[in-house]
Amino acid sequence: MKKKVIHLEVIRIFALFCIVYNHIGYDFFRYTEDKFIGMLSLVSSVICKIGVPLFFMISGALLLGKEESWSVVYKKRVMRIAKIIVLFTVIRFLYECYVAKSMEFSAVYLVKSILTGNLLHPYWFLYAYLSVLLILPILRIVIKNLDQRGQVYLTALIAVFYVLIPLKIFFVNQEWPVTLLIDENICYLFLGHFIEHGLDRKHFNSRNMFLTLGAVVASVALSVCLVVRPYLSGGEYARELIPILSMPIACAVFYLVRAFSLRLDKKENVFAGLIACIGSCVFGVYLIEDYLRTLLAWVYGKMKVPAENLGLNIFSTFLVVTAGCVLVYFMKKLPILKRLI
Repeated sequence: MKKKVIHLEVIRIFALFCIVYNHIGYDFFRYTEDKFIGMLSLVSSVICKIGVPLFFMISGALLLGKEESWSVVYKKRVMRIAKIIVLFTVIRFLYECYVAKSMEFSAVYLVKSILTGNLLHPYWFLYAYLSVLLILPILRIVIKNLDQRGQVYLTALIAVFYVLIPLKIFFVNQEWPVTLLIDENICYLFLGHFIEHGLDRKHFNSRNMFLTLGAVVASVALSVCLVVRPYLSGGEYARELIPILSMPIACAVFYLVRAFSLRLDKKENVFAGLIACIGSCVFGVYLIEDYLRTLLAWVYGKMKVPAENLGLNIFSTFLVVTAGCVLVYFMKKLPILKRLI
């Protein structure tokens, strides 16, 4: 196993929990009459939306500064994701045809599904990640030639266009014609690289950590207020606003884990090995977690367990992640999957 950056693996594992929870029951707050439980559910819904942004930030931290030829990027990285898309789309297609029996076999539809990614919604990330990899060599050139001042300037632009302006549009209900012509996923790549490599150790001090923690609390609280506001006026929850502040929350979480890692003993220990092992299974769990959730729902149905329960949703998230890691650990022993997942 190649050497892992442990704090990035911690973030990776946390991101997986966020994504699985998001798929299991992030909007439970809509179904409970208990105000306290509903508020806890809404807070967890806001936090879990940072899962995918954290994955892109980890990729930025690991890949943007890496020295690789263009051919290595396309032969190693792009082709790996392309193979995964084809393999797991075929698996899903066969599952729908012969297990779920929700469709008839059609080679034409299978090809369309591979090209469009419409067979299983959570796999949209694979296509987004593939898009990022296609332009990765260009992004590396940009980052390599961007000095500290340029990185700070770009960070400020991202904050203005992806945080402040969306908030302004919500409050004044008026679009702004100027846009930042950089895809949001690319921004997350850069932010991950900037926090990991662009900040000196002195920036990870106790004062900044407390301020960052305060920013997390404030961002989550504001997000909750924005979502609840129309509901309190007799309307529906503004669910589309749940991720409105995902960027500052994701950056703050990334920063805090990085800061804590600098304060810990760097000696190898059993926990570091365990974290690295679990982290290596995360991508595979993402690929199969829908099947595990379906199986779990079937079990709950047989046991007549109420589905709408915040505690059960949290427990189910841990159960899916744990079972998924164990399963993927053994799946990786298969030669055909070893280098893919």
